[in-house]
Amino acid sequence: MKNIFSILLVFYLFVLNGQQEVVYAPYYSFDIYSTQNGLSNNRINTIIQDNEGYFWIGTENGLNKFDGYEFTQYFSDAQDSLSISGNIICAISIDNKGNVWVGSDGGLDIYDNIINGFNHVYPFSGDSIAKTAKFVRAIYCENDSILWFDTADGKLHKYHQQNHSEQAFQHKIPSQIHTYYYHQLFDDGEGNIWIGGRGMDPCKFNKKTKIFTYYKANPDDDTRKRDRDVTKYYIDKKGVFWVAGVDGLYVFNKETEVFLKYLNGSTFDLIDFDKDELWISNGKGIKILKRTNKKLYSITHNEENKKSLPSNYVFDFYKDNAGNLWIGTLEGLCKYSPYKNKFQTAFHVFSDDKTLSSDNITSILQTEGGEIWVGTKNNGIDILNEDFLKTDHYDISENSKYRLASNRVSKLFQDKNGNIYIGLWAGVGFDFIESKTSELYHFSLNSESQKLDWYNDFCDDTNGDVLIGTWGSYSVAKFDHREKKFVDKPLKPAPFINKLGSHFVNCLLQNSNGDLFVGTSNKGLSIYNQNSGNFKNFSGLETDSTKLWGQNIRCIFKDTKDNIWIGAKGLNKYNSIDESIEHFTKKNGLCDDGVQAILEDEDGNLWISTLNGLSKF
Repeated sequence: MKNIFSILLVFYLFVLNGQQEVVYAPYYSFDIYSTQNGLSNNRINTIIQDNEGYFWIGTENGLNKFDGYEFTQYFSDAQDSLSISGNIICAISIDNKGNVWVGSDGGLDIYDNIINGFNHVYPFSGDSIAKTAKFVRAIYCENDSILWFDTADGKLHKYHQQNHSEQAFQHKIPSQIHTYYYHQLFDDGEGNIWIGGRGMDPCKFNKKTKIFTYYKANPDDDTRKRDRDVTKYYIDKKGVFWVAGVDGLYVFNKETEVFLKYLNGSTFDLIDFDKDELWISNGKGIKILKRTNKKLYSITHNEENKKSLPSNYVFDFYKDNAGNLWIGTLEGLCKYSPYKNKFQTAFHVFSDDKTLSSDNITSILQTEGGEIWVGTKNNGIDILNEDFLKTDHYDISENSKYRLASNRVSKLFQDKNGNIYIGLWAGVGFDFIESKTSELYHFSLNSESQKLDWYNDFCDDTNGDVLIGTWGSYSVAKFDHREKKFVDKPLKPAPFINKLGSHFVNCLLQNSNGDLFVGTSNKGLSIYNQNSGNFKNFSGLETDSTKLWGQNIRCIFKDTKDNIWIGAKGLNKYNSIDESIEHFTKKNGLCDDGVQAILEDEDGNLWISTLNGLSKF
């Protein structure tokens, strides 16, 4: 056990020494619930799900039961003996029998679903006690017969359900109980219950000896907790014991009794969300520790993003039976669904210069160096890192590192030599960044006319040049990146137009034989054979099951087996032997026939983007 802890400690010391990268994460999206949706109060203290699937939410004013659609509110009513004892709900627990126990500023209750009301358990009948003694701050259901709860007067209660008897053990009294609602009872699995609260040193109660052990805080000792305050005890999946408080988050070694500080600032809760991620809540949003890449991701509230955290004060986490994470904040309840957020989405957030410049994306390129280039319709190019955060931006402005000829980017392409081509949809030509010099050059087919220079696609030619698909008179042009000029052989612009099915080229692809596939917007597909100089045209008008379906060719893709796939009216697979076409449409399970893009993953699966969703083939 010592060796395991030592290995883990090396990792956390790596973090403590300031070598861990903290990454701003603006793209997490949450479903938000507040008083506008039926909650009794927006300050969420505790969340739990019962055996029937209902969620119970304790707030600063009232208890809530949530069925996924509507909230049912419960308040204390002196005229109703079946109402809950108090309105400040700090603790909810479910025992092994499925009973819902609720701790409030009025006492301890158990919910009766038959009468949809509450039976009062503590204070015991006839007892006249102080308000602090009534205030149940934390509950722990040990088994079918024993329940522990802690009250604001500093007493740990052991309640025997079968005979309704109780034992109370006095410990140090927490402070500021009506300002700070956090409190915890935590069983470490070694016969101890740890008690945490405002103004309390870390406190361990031995259930066998009935002895309290305190770990006194010392602001001047780096091996101790700095402040007398505990919000949370937690042992993660790796066996690391965490102790949180308003003074920060600590790693605690139970053998040496040493506290090592991990994070500064108020920390309220922790949870292992999956095998890689430890979520940490505090007064500055949420931190996510990803153990695999040793990064700490920071999620915060953004006033301009309605799907962001509703507040930076995050008090409670709860993972439900379906794998969703429920989050209690100062401004309401929110849910994070890993299933709804399977794809990390980058989007524009007003006033946040780390996010995309625009949501109108026209082209994406991942360079050989790993950078993600994002072309937009009217806002130039954003450069993103692996975390989808903007690190640079190129546009027409004078202070741009690469000053573009237009902000209207239609296509981004990197050739085999590392040169980057920026297609522009403005009638002004295209921009070219040479890999050797990192210099930007601008080229156009005809600088005196805006009719020719509209660019849709680029592809590598087998002889090292680059073929360019345009929307206009030249249709397909050839560019020599070495000489930095257009060439007219073997594809002369004028004769080429006469043989090609259309002037309006959407996409290009050259196969291993050197055949050039040209997808047009109105005349289907043309295949150019360089050896013969002839074209084979597929109009897309035929209804024959072996012919191309669709005149508007949006994409052409070659998979790792050299199969050619064409996105038009459905998915078309081209057979080069007999020039036949095999079709896949909605009838075959495609989510929509308007195919826009095709990619292949490492397992050989095709991912097909359509006008109505994404299909895996």
